[in-house]
Amino acid sequence: MLADEQQHAVLLSIYNSLDRLHRLHEEDMAQVLGVQLGFNAHDGD
Repeated sequence: MLADEQQHAVLLSIYNSLDRLHRLHEEDMAQVLGVQLGFNAHDGD
């Protein structure tokens, strides 16, 4: 599929859709759990 330009576009579209879904899932999950996703350099880790 990577060799064919049209099929490559299909794979890229699927990848982008999954990425969007993953980001939405993270945001919704964090909101429901009441946590903030991120890195804090000052927390001692």
